[in-house]
Amino acid sequence: MRRPATVVLATLVVLAVLFGWVLSTPPAQAGSLYSVFGLGQTSSFVSGQANGMGGAGVALADVVAINALNPAAERPFPLTRVSATFLYEGVRLRTTLAKGWHNYASPAAFRLNVPLGSAWAVTAGFQPVSLRDYSLRAEGQFEHTWYGGKKEIAYSQEREGSGGLSALSMDVCRMIGKRVSVGLGGRFIYGTLKDTWRLTFSSEQFRPTEDQYSLHARGASVVAGVLVEPVENLRVGGFYQTKANLTLERRGESRYVYSDTVGTVKSVYPATVGIGVYAGLGKSWTVVADFRMQDWHQFRWDDREDPLAQNAWRVGGGVQFAPPVGMLTSFWKRIQLRAGAYRQILPFTAVQGKTLDEKALTFGLGVPLPEGRGRLDVAVAVGRRGNTQDFPVEETFVRTTVTFVGAEKWFIKLR
Repeated sequence: MRRPATVVLATLVVLAVLFGWVLSTPPAQAGSLYSVFGLGQTSSFVSGQANGMGGAGVALADVVAINALNPAAERPFPLTRVSATFLYEGVRLRTTLAKGWHNYASPAAFRLNVPLGSAWAVTAGFQPVSLRDYSLRAEGQFEHTWYGGKKEIAYSQEREGSGGLSALSMDVCRMIGKRVSVGLGGRFIYGTLKDTWRLTFSSEQFRPTEDQYSLHARGASVVAGVLVEPVENLRVGGFYQTKANLTLERRGESRYVYSDTVGTVKSVYPATVGIGVYAGLGKSWTVVADFRMQDWHQFRWDDREDPLAQNAWRVGGGVQFAPPVGMLTSFWKRIQLRAGAYRQILPFTAVQGKTLDEKALTFGLGVPLPEGRGRLDVAVAVGRRGNTQDFPVEETFVRTTVTFVGAEKWFIKLR
């Protein structure tokens, strides 16, 4: 039966509203104190499916999930797909002197993939590039001498940061035969990095201060990818994303003293390269593995290099078990099970001669929607950044992503 035009139109309106809501919401934030040169915690979102398998997905081309990393993996399957991801993360901070905990939640990514025949597909979307959110507080006191004598004045210092960089993307994928696909896309990088410094006193004799600084960034890069299937159920993929020259408008404002625009600075977000392997073992098992690298020696801040910059790399992998599905298979036996792990070296070192890294185990579920209309992908990562033996801060985190993927045959001719 042909779907009524009003139903299709209503669906498009709902998707448009959802896309506008995601774009108008601040990007997902991350609470790591190990900010990468003030930009926040770097992020390379692939898909909700890949998040459950160690985040590995350079060579992962799935009939439901939409790949946000390698444009060549956004193949023209005979379904129009839309995905939206929600992110939650809780972080426990520990230093040699104190402990703390904070958490946050936010929309994280949106993707829309439209097949144009059997050889072409176009994908548009939004995903985070760097995630940033922190809050520091210190208290103390000093002795104040005035006409009435000496008095101890307590004070509180607070520093907060939020925001991050995001990317609007547009990709095109082209099939060359049945075993090779190539992709090309663009990334418009934008975002706002905010910092607030606040000082308050226990005495009304001293005026509190609050200074706010913000950087409004914009820039662009190009990404190209390839995906080859030399034999059945074995794929090898790779991608390269060029560096992005960023322009950052810097603004400063004080609630009690001044309000002005400081000016602009130039920055460079480094290029990224990655390779990956996908293998299908029988009818039920899938294995993936990735290696990605980013040369942060390319990073610049107002044409200045950072002496702490180093190569950042990430290696990850995982497995998926998808039981064979028949017409009479029960709902619970249709669920896909996933597991994986990753390790990544951060782009800088906090202590000379020590390697600062992040390690995590990942787990995931893929819950199919009725009548093959999509899937709900849930992934959990449990990991750690740094340690108190070698670094000033140790961060233990639990990260959860929930991705809804809807799939419809909108542009397939019905007989």
